[in-house]
Amino acid sequence: MIINLQTQEKGVWFPFFYSRIDSSTMDTIYDDPVEGAPRMKIRAPGPFFRDRNKNRKKESQMVLNKKTRAMEKVVSPKELTPEEQKQENDDFAD
Repeated sequence: MIINLQTQEKGVWFPFFYSRIDSSTMDTIYDDPVEGAPRMKIRAPGPFFRDRNKNRKKESQMVLNKKTRAMEKVVSPKELTPEEQKQENDDFAD
């Protein structure tokens, strides 16, 4: 099963199945979907985390640029607590 994540904005739902690699040919072998198993969703992580970063609070600090010897303002997203990081990762994996 090949899923092109570049063309899918919301992700692709599919039934759960097992796969394995044949040691003699190194080909991927996909088994039939498991009956009664949950459906899985795969989506590109880039757009999801870009949207999250848009809403994240920013922090700025003044840093010395050694070449120009001038102070420059550097803006970066605020660090997440471990609980917030876990929640964000859980939100990504539907």
